Amino acid sequence: MSSRRQLANVESQLTIQYRESRKNEITKSELEALPNSTETYLSVGKMFSSKPKDSIIADLEKQTKLTKATYESLTKKKKFLEKELKDASDSLKDFIHHSTRLQG
Repeated sequence: MSSRRQLANVESQLTIQYRESRKNEITKSELEALPNSTETYLSVGKMFSSKPKDSIIADLEKQTKLTKATYESLTKKKKFLEKELKDASDSLKDFIHHSTRLQG
């Protein structure tokens, strides 16, 4: 797979991870605003399952941490791919520059 294609793929994954993290944070803040006596439900496929509010919040915190860790990893990979692409481009420019000097 070419570096440009990999870079586009990583950028797409970064967008997805950011959205997922943001969704989890918003859901968590909305749940925390509810009174503790509120019955909460979790979507499981096409059905809903009753689950304690604290348990749902804990799950969202875990998911958010995992998403952020993945986001950081993808950011590092993006920086590496950008550097690799820049180095390849610079090498090609140098090669073209030197070959035209030799011919001229």
